[in-house]
Amino acid sequence: DILALHFPADFDRCVALAKSVAGADDARRCIAITEGDSEETVRRVVESGCWGWVIESAPPRDYRDAILRVGSGRLAYPAHIVDRIQTTGGRMTLVPRHAIAVERLTAQELSVVKLLADGSTTAAVADALGVTLSATRRLRRRIMKKLDVENSASLVRLAVRSGLVQP
Repeated sequence: DILALHFPADFDRCVALAKSVAGADDARRCIAITEGDSEETVRRVVESGCWGWVIESAPPRDYRDAILRVGSGRLAYPAHIVDRIQTTGGRMTLVPRHAIAVERLTAQELSVVKLLADGSTTAAVADALGVTLSATRRLRRRIMKKLDVENSASLVRLAVRSGLVQP
């Protein structure tokens, strides 16, 4: 059995229903249909136990594909979401985007983030790494792009939140 739930403004009620469906019977699965795709929406849908997710404005083939995937026992989320779903004790959780991105940083990039978070200037980072100032600037820009942050302050906040540095 597959239940499609439209998650409207009364999101909490749908989450409770999805959790009851997910916990009631292993053969019964639900697909969430939402108006938006914010990080919070996706997290709540995943953690409700829904096996699939479709944005309300999606073309009909996306609905059909979700039903077919879930019906065959596979998750029906976009690939970039599936990569972030972890299952522990039968419960699904969504790993934050920044946590996945931080895992993809090289050792040198991690060093740069830690030095910047400790208050080092770009010149001091270059000296510590034994590279040129322009190489350090390029490296910092690459890190910021990988982590989807726009400035050094956001980079430092992310480093603290992800546990790379202590506040």
